[in-house]
Amino acid sequence: FLDHSASYMADGRKNEAGVIAGVVFEDTLRRICRKENMDEKGIKLDALISELANRGELSAVKAKRARAAAHVRTKASHAQWDEFELEDVRATIEFTRELIVSKLDS
Repeated sequence: FLDHSASYMADGRKNEAGVIAGVVFEDTLRRICRKENMDEKGIKLDALISELANRGELSAVKAKRARAAAHVRTKASHAQWDEFELEDVRATIEFTRELIVSKLDS
């Protein structure tokens, strides 16, 4: 899915890229939580990000990047297209890939 988002982004299709990137980001974050034996069902992304930071799984800077990606996810999934830019989608894709490699591919 992340490759599809990147393809949409390369075509300048910000909205489509944002929706997919946001969903993949959320799925990635929730998979990290499950890997760390954290209950994630029904818990908002911001609370999960805070807990991952508290546990040392995310640095303060990465937690800030995670909140920015969560913002893209929320705005895209609620069709608030003017609330994010193509560069925000690019950052979400890059950060999600980074999380997958560092937290899930090991």
